[in-house]
Amino acid sequence: MVNKLCPETTALIRLYKNETELSYRKIAARCEVSKSVVHKICNTKLRRKLVPKISNGRFGRPRCLNERDERLLLRAVKTLRKTSVNFSVKDVIQESGLDPSIAKRRTISLYLNRAGYHHLQARKKGLLSESDKKIRTKYARNAKKLLKDYPKFYTHDISFYLDGFHLFTNTIHLKQPCNRNRVC
Repeated sequence: MVNKLCPETTALIRLYKNETELSYRKIAARCEVSKSVVHKICNTKLRRKLVPKISNGRFGRPRCLNERDERLLLRAVKTLRKTSVNFSVKDVIQESGLDPSIAKRRTISLYLNRAGYHHLQARKKGLLSESDKKIRTKYARNAKKLLKDYPKFYTHDISFYLDGFHLFTNTIHLKQPCNRNRVC
């Protein structure tokens, strides 16, 4: 069973340690506690909080990219997305104007992942230009207005087959039953 020390005893131990040059053994004898308890009390976080610690808030290895470089990379990604369909990390480095020896390709791709560009696949479609965007938004607005007036437009007024050539293949099979295994 562990007996808790009263606050007066712990304060007395800290006072002896800070104000006098007594050893742990002599402090333990005066306060009637063990030497390890005195050592533990003298080296707790409370004692460390009394002494202000000066730090810049960053620990570990210094960063390869500073904030300005990170902003340049994000700006380069945005410009590349407007101009080209597929681009790599090397293209981003060249577009940003950074020196490739500052950081490795892996470091930059990790930063881009943290910024929200997670291992995105290259687009298979072509690049959507500004004029195409205007045409698409105009069509979407017209479709939205049409659906307000006729909510069942797509289900009742338009007919289509879900598999694009189902009707066509059935007519071929009826005319030529021997070619059922052949794909049109």
